[in-house]
Amino acid sequence: MNRQITNKIKKLGWAEIKLSNESITKLNELIFFSESIYQIKKNDNYNIDSLENDIREASTKTILRYSDQSKIFVKSLIKDLVKYNPYIKDFYLTPPYIITHLPKELLEKGDYHSDKLKYCGKLYTSWTPINNYQMDYPALSIINKSHSYYLKIIFKLLNKIRLSNNFNKVLKILLIKPLDLIVKKNFTYLWIGDLIHKGNCNKTNKKHSALVVRISEKPLYYEPTVKISDILNNSDFTNNLKKISVDDLSSTISKICNVAKNKSDLIEYACNLKDTLDKNILKHVSFSLSLLAQKFENRFHSNLDLISFILAKENLVSLERYLTKFKDEDISKKIINRFFVDTNLSYQESLIIKKFKNQNFNDINHQKKIEWLE
Repeated sequence: MNRQITNKIKKLGWAEIKLSNESITKLNELIFFSESIYQIKKNDNYNIDSLENDIREASTKTILRYSDQSKIFVKSLIKDLVKYNPYIKDFYLTPPYIITHLPKELLEKGDYHSDKLKYCGKLYTSWTPINNYQMDYPALSIINKSHSYYLKIIFKLLNKIRLSNNFNKVLKILLIKPLDLIVKKNFTYLWIGDLIHKGNCNKTNKKHSALVVRISEKPLYYEPTVKISDILNNSDFTNNLKKISVDDLSSTISKICNVAKNKSDLIEYACNLKDTLDKNILKHVSFSLSLLAQKFENRFHSNLDLISFILAKENLVSLERYLTKFKDEDISKKIINRFFVDTNLSYQESLIIKKFKNQNFNDINHQKKIEWLE
């Protein structure tokens, strides 16, 4: 990275980076596309907590994630970041993840956390606002220097004993004031995985969205990844597939949810669904179901996770959540024996299964990776 940004990331744990003119052009195309498909019902019957709106929200995020506009912007974004830091050219990049904060939606308010994950080596997060306006509220709160400071150790200890909610009290005791960051249009925000931060409640009357990618030394084990050098060498990022509408995807997801709410043994259902659904929509359905599953804490969410990872491998955290929830039950063994006995498993699948079985990971480094450009 250039010296100023390098020093800021090393010292504070994050940096604000101006996008190139090319990236700004691609970003504006993405923003235009986002605004054209993002329709929020604003009638008297609108219920922000209804399953119908959760489905539509997940479907919209999924379509944005896989859109040509997102992919083309991400390629331009990563070109910008590689110019600052050629070192990351050999790192891996996740698909874009869309974060949306609806007006006054308290559920989107986050807790302090870091993005660091085991098994992926060095990690960076790139967070870019994708709005057609200049924001005037602090979407992020950042704890400067928390990536390498004693706060990092305190936070890990609180997490270990499940008291991370008390981190705010620790900050007050130590007289540490978080930086409430009003993010700028046409900038991306890059931080080290260990940096402690959170997303804030959107108190305005406008929807706010951001595009997030992870940049990791080794592939993240729960998502498809692509080596950054392969992305830079790819001349055509468009997929030329039939476009999927929010209405069509939401309708498909709604039908699946109705089955998932009323049926306990869903393995055969999911396998048959995989054979009958249009192949072009499989990854969209898989990822949407995984997003939805995060919103629930009952058997319904586990059923969504089960269907998600059987249909496609778009968010393998669904597989890990399912195996962990039923760790001491026969269903976990049944899932592994049916779907993961193939010796040609991917790096991501192998790591999750070996992690679940408490096995070592020494023999998985050279296995094939699940890629999101396929």
